[in-house]
Amino acid sequence: MKKVNLLIGILYLSNVILIMFNLGCDVQFESIEIIKIYKDNMILIFSLWFILFLVFSIVNIISIFQDYKYNKSEKLLKKMRRIKFGLIPFWVINFISYLYIIIIFIITPTGIFAVFFIVPIFIFVSYIVLLLTSTFSITYLFSIRKNGIIQNKDFIIHSIIQFLFVFDIIDVTYILKKWGKPNNELLVR
Repeated sequence: MKKVNLLIGILYLSNVILIMFNLGCDVQFESIEIIKIYKDNMILIFSLWFILFLVFSIVNIISIFQDYKYNKSEKLLKKMRRIKFGLIPFWVINFISYLYIIIIFIITPTGIFAVFFIVPIFIFVSYIVLLLTSTFSITYLFSIRKNGIIQNKDFIIHSIIQFLFVFDIIDVTYILKKWGKPNNELLVR
């Protein structure tokens, strides 16, 4: 569970980086020294964050595949619950920050062009994070399908829903209610 917590921490660090970017885009905050340092080193800071994100993503994916291989459904369940619900504030901060950046760029003279460049990048990065977090849920679904707990039709439907923002969280809630009871005898198999 430590690996999952570190990954969650790294994702929240991206919120801090994004908020610093927001403050750096706003003229009234440009005189703050830490904003100046951030703006001067933005590419380096983002690169270091991305390397951390990549390393811990790979470590977590290897970990959940090992849990699947050794039929540790209960552990997969805990990791899925932790990553999906632990990142709800991350997503809220993320989308508010993106909205703020878009508004800041729209009100600047060359902002419209920046929006067409920045929005696709934000969507791409957000979707990469969604794919990573959905890997936890889909691996759990594979595990309970392997144990005969979930039917193929339900498996396919829930796997597809895991690739849709917001609906993935609602679906995890449903999965937990239907197939995620901690003392469920079927999970012990």
